[in-house]
Amino acid sequence: MIYEFKHNWNAFLAYLYARRTRAYGIIGIAVVCTLGISFLFPLEYRAQTRLLVVLDNELNLDSFAASRSAERVAYNLSRIVKSDSFLERVRSTSYSLGSTYPTDVVKRRDYWDRKIDAGVAPGTSILEIKAYDEDKQIAQATVSAVSEVLALQGGIYHGGGDKVRIQVIDFPWVSRFPVRPNLILSAILGILIGCVATFIYMGQQFRRLMPHYGSSRVSHTSS
Repeated sequence: MIYEFKHNWNAFLAYLYARRTRAYGIIGIAVVCTLGISFLFPLEYRAQTRLLVVLDNELNLDSFAASRSAERVAYNLSRIVKSDSFLERVRSTSYSLGSTYPTDVVKRRDYWDRKIDAGVAPGTSILEIKAYDEDKQIAQATVSAVSEVLALQGGIYHGGGDKVRIQVIDFPWVSRFPVRPNLILSAILGILIGCVATFIYMGQQFRRLMPHYGSSRVSHTSS
């Protein structure tokens, strides 16, 4: 059984190699299709910045407890960035954020959720803010507005008053090329889909021709 499987597998690989041009064509079509689907969505740039949450240790906490408290404040703020009230404060800044925000509350919330991403670097109290837009300047203005609201009005949300300070440690910068949709990832996905489709299609063809293909290889070897 093992010998038969090995023989059939080797024969299939030889069959596949002999028809590699067709296999490349299938993979190429799959890549083109996945990239084509990706281009149906707008190409967006990413702007990002980082802020540090500092907690004044007036309660004489040990360094670990103080660090964990600051990390918790940073995490809470990263959740609040997605809220409607925070969005309204961002839109009330002097930055030009475009006019594409929907008037419907639910649609506006979904739009903001896709546009902004906030998180905390693991084990730190560093807030990482990212914004996406088709326009580089709008993406940069968005993260700048978010940073301004956090730094100047963050006390409204964390409730720590003067004991909590939020400082910008990385000024906003924008990616040179669009990052959404991820064209490299789409191409890799297309290659994987193409490989699977090639194995399925060529495998079915090989099954139909296997008796003839195996006998021809045996006769060719014996001769």
